Amino acid sequence: MKKVLVFIIFSLLMSVNSKATHEWIDTFNCESIVSNGKWYFTLTDIKEKNYSLNNKFIEADQLQIPGKNYGQLNSDGRFFWFTIFKDDDGESSLIVNILDTDDRKKDNYIAIMVFFDRDYKKSEIEKLENLFNNAKNLGKEMGVRIQYLQAEQKFFNLTDNFIKTRLKLGKESFDKGNWQTLERGTCKYEPIEVKHKQIKQDSNQTIESTKELQKKLKQLNKKIKNLN
Repeated sequence: MKKVLVFIIFSLLMSVNSKATHEWIDTFNCESIVSNGKWYFTLTDIKEKNYSLNNKFIEADQLQIPGKNYGQLNSDGRFFWFTIFKDDDGESSLIVNILDTDDRKKDNYIAIMVFFDRDYKKSEIEKLENLFNNAKNLGKEMGVRIQYLQAEQKFFNLTDNFIKTRLKLGKESFDKGNWQTLERGTCKYEPIEVKHKQIKQDSNQTIESTKELQKKLKQLNKKIKNLN
């Protein structure tokens, strides 16, 4: 009976600790349709107050535009993020990235490059580029994470508004040279489990869990003493 009670105590201790030793990371294994390129997308949550789970960072290990970028997940399961590209001549373009997280669909990733020397004005891309650069600069500084996230969100919102109100992706617009497809790919969802990584828990929840555990241990300890 003593061995059983000791095992129960051990199990209780393990049940508390095990909550902080596993984490899943959302990754997509991608293969290009227009080239032989292969890469991984990694999505991570923004663990800040007032930021819902539809706000995430996405990062690619190999792609034309490297680095970590802020984006948002739509209700239909499509994840959007935007970047600015400046060529050697100093001309800036907007890159619209869309990843459909439903990997049952073929060609669920596309990147579109939008040009601003025809139907779209340079003043439009300049405004977007200023917001983009401001966010990236804040991202390099220490102690300004909230301001950085706000800057990323501001750039995203203004770009998203441009996409919805100004951008046209039909054949006529393509023939004018307003946009072109930069990349298309098929991405399969492959979550990765990370072990032995401490996950921060809510302090109140941790305190309550500890109190409950102490209470159960006291009760079991009395039972062991009675057996003696």
